[in-house]
Amino acid sequence: MGVGLAPIYSVIISITIYAGIKIFIGRRKKMIEKEVGEGICAKCGSKIENQKCPICDRKKSWNVQFLRAVYTDLRLIYNIELKKI
Repeated sequence: MGVGLAPIYSVIISITIYAGIKIFIGRRKKMIEKEVGEGICAKCGSKIENQKCPICDRKKSWNVQFLRAVYTDLRLIYNIELKKI
């Protein structure tokens, strides 16, 4: 008589495990998508935001500002005309 309930318990346990795994994987997937965002920079490995790498683009902008300052200094000191940067 007690044999009839065992298959019901196994079905309930298997459905519960299946649903738990699906929920766990779904939350994990959302968490990874949130962390990665639009992607990862190939050079430095940071998260891409607004289709730009915050670290690499900051270095590029700093280099451009530095070169402009050097250009201005050379032009003022030596009164020479260089190619426009």
